[in-house]
Amino acid sequence: MLDSIIITINLIFLQVKATTDVESLRELLSSSEYDFRYDIGISQPVSGIRFFDKEKIVSLMAKHYVILNVKAELDQILCGMSSTLNVLQLVRENPSKMWPMFVHTTPEKVTWDKVLTYLRLSCLLRVAPGARWKKLLSSDG
Repeated sequence: MLDSIIITINLIFLQVKATTDVESLRELLSSSEYDFRYDIGISQPVSGIRFFDKEKIVSLMAKHYVILNVKAELDQILCGMSSTLNVLQLVRENPSKMWPMFVHTTPEKVTWDKVLTYLRLSCLLRVAPGARWKKLLSSDG
């Protein structure tokens, strides 16, 4: 299911990017496949769209599919992170230390021991904020 959605989104992006003049862009956007244009913030009539609006349209589409479609889920993740051992506060205050927990950038695996280390740091932050947890965060652990 997700693969077909991704393929559809890619096809839409490619179709918009491939237009070479204003008439082909307007024709594409007036088709029934592009009824979502109102959802992404294109409220002007198709006849008013100019060719140099193409990049703005692509940008709005990207923002819609990457952020707005999953906004509720992202908000739930943030809420959960803030209520679970102050993980959100730890992430915001120490983004470079927490980055590997959320973004796969190296062949190094995130192990359960590393997760526990970060959670222990969060507990220290909650119980005894101050030099103890700051010292731990500054070490390579």
